[in-house]
Amino acid sequence: MSMVIEPAESATAAPPATRWALPTRVAFRLCFLYFGLYVVIDFNRLRRAGSAEAIPLAAGIFLDVLNIFLFFLRIFGNRG
Repeated sequence: MSMVIEPAESATAAPPATRWALPTRVAFRLCFLYFGLYVVIDFNRLRRAGSAEAIPLAAGIFLDVLNIFLFFLRIFGNRG
């Protein structure tokens, strides 16, 4: 006779229904749209810019993509 012991659920873990409140999900979507719009605008400006403006615009695009990546980490990361 074998006995299977299942791990107990953590007392600090929030139930799945309350883990992401509606205002948090809306805020993440708004931030994603906000930085996504900045990426589109920066690429449009980079396309029209001369060579002297290319480096600051490329740095701006890099920061926009980095912010989007950080938001994805906050959404999908395990914050314990």
